[in-house]
Amino acid sequence: MILTSRLLYEFDLRYNRLQSSFDSSIRLEDKLAILNQALRIVFADLVSKAEINSHYRAALKPLEKKEVSYKKLTSSSKFDIFETPKDEFRMLRFRAIANKEGCGTKEIPILFFQTDDLDSSLISSYWKPSFAWEIAIGDEGSEGYYVWHDSDFTVASAIGDYYAVHPELQCPSMSANKYYIDWNGKKQTRDVNLLLDKDFVFDMIVDIGILIAKSIKGDTRDYELQLNKILTTEKINS
Repeated sequence: MILTSRLLYEFDLRYNRLQSSFDSSIRLEDKLAILNQALRIVFADLVSKAEINSHYRAALKPLEKKEVSYKKLTSSSKFDIFETPKDEFRMLRFRAIANKEGCGTKEIPILFFQTDDLDSSLISSYWKPSFAWEIAIGDEGSEGYYVWHDSDFTVASAIGDYYAVHPELQCPSMSANKYYIDWNGKKQTRDVNLLLDKDFVFDMIVDIGILIAKSIKGDTRDYELQLNKILTTEKINS
């Protein structure tokens, strides 16, 4: 864990170097809003690269939830619907505990298809749900995760791994009154710190925060180019 107060200190230190060209006065709440925007950008980038780069996956471990049991919402003769966790950012693995009369119980991986491919998959002899061939089909909808069994078996439960959304950073301990009303209109009285404790993540968040602050102050030159440079520069030594 990295203290949000440390992020704010580093942000101020780097941003104040620009005060000859930019107004350096930024409210605490606005700094935190900027750092949270930077965190969202960095987090999404880490998740997109985690499967191809072990360093990024290691950095995300504090937010990787494993062996989570999903709540079943409804059942039908064709599919069951399981609740999407409120804190889920991206699914990593999803499987069903399936039963079939006379055949026992086993774990079956759930294969996700694009919605426009779902109908053809359900009737395909290769991809349709099958207890024998250990195939269940998944799809995501507004109600939750659909697990298609097509009456070939029953789904007793569903278990998955996922990356959780990072909570918003807060730091009322650095305000004069030890509290403030944040950008969501909520009163904040407790610090919320950065769970991703790798130094390269810290540096990227601060660098992108500076870039966002500059753009807010009117310096939008090469924003996308500079953002991509920050995200693609390897800083994964720690």
